[in-house]
Amino acid sequence: MRSGDGSLAARAARRAQRGVGATAIALLLTACPTDGPDPAPACSSGCGVCVPDTCPDPSLTYAKVQPILAAKCVVCHHDKQQDAWPMTSAQAVKDKRDEIHTVLQHCQMPPPEAKTPLSKAESQQILDWIGCGMPD
Repeated sequence: MRSGDGSLAARAARRAQRGVGATAIALLLTACPTDGPDPAPACSSGCGVCVPDTCPDPSLTYAKVQPILAAKCVVCHHDKQQDAWPMTSAQAVKDKRDEIHTVLQHCQMPPPEAKTPLSKAESQQILDWIGCGMPD
């Protein structure tokens, strides 16, 4: 074994320090947001719709999401549709909160064959409204 800075022990120690440093840097970089100062909420796999961890300010209200629901959901989810539960009122939507949250989070609605797909932004607004308690 050699002595001094070139010893096997010293080189192994330097490699270990570099490895720890590289790992720490990699962990820090993956934790940093890429699109702004606030960290992004946890996004579901696949379609990039996120479950909010904070409520937007000002809060979304039913009045803000109702036009989205009317244009994109009520096409199928109306009172006369036999297979789908209606989404024609705030209370009807609130009654199906968990189901709506799940299908939006997993990008299952509207189905691919729907003629009125939701954009990611529209899905996100509905998820934000649900996540913030569905204010009127």
